[in-house]
Amino acid sequence: MAMLAMFIAHPLPESIHYENIIDPTA
Repeated sequence: MAMLAMFIAHPLPESIHYENIIDPTA
């Protein structure tokens, strides 16, 4: 939940890192 909240709070390059962690195949 915290990661999702951070993702919404600031869609920065960090969000891309989270996305890579969630779906490394992307």
